[in-house]
Order: sequence, then structure tokens, then C-alpha cells
Amino acid sequence: MSKSLMLPFTESFLIKVTTVVANQGGKFIVRGGELTVEEGDWNPTRIAILEFGSIEQARAFIASPEFNSLNDIRNRSSNINIVTVDGA
Repeated sequence: MSKSLMLPFTESFLIKVTTVVANQGGKFIVRGGELTVEEGDWNPTRIAILEFGSIEQARAFIASPEFNSLNDIRNRSSNINIVTVDGA
């Protein structure tokens, strides 16, 4: 799929996921911006970091019907890897 076809899906996903994140008690810490891999061969083109009150809340967000209802549009607009980290 060309970038010109992906753009509407991406914009639609970003608008909808913002609401879902907030409804699930999360917030975006990093969303887009200039990205530089300083070491290693990982090559992401975009990154988002979300914060939740607990690892359980983050996992509940990932499993939520509200987030999963975006699977179709998310899969057509991007290649997502999701990682949870339990930390301070």
C-alpha cells in the first residue's frame, strides 16, 4: 500500500486511539518526533510511549474491546509492536 493510501488510515487510527488511551486511564509520553537509533540495528520509523498507573492497567488497555475494535484500521495503517514494561 502506498503512503498516500496509508495516510487516511493512519490519521483515523491516531484520532481514535487517543480517545481510547484516555478512556483507559493512559496518556501519551512520546508520540512521533525525530527518532535516532543510537546503537543496535532496530529501525523503527515511528514510536509512541504510553504511561498507565500500573502494568495491569496497561495490559487491560491492550486487551480492551475498545482498543481491539481498532485492529482493522491499525493493521491497514501500520506495523505495530507492543511491549509492556513494569517500572518506575
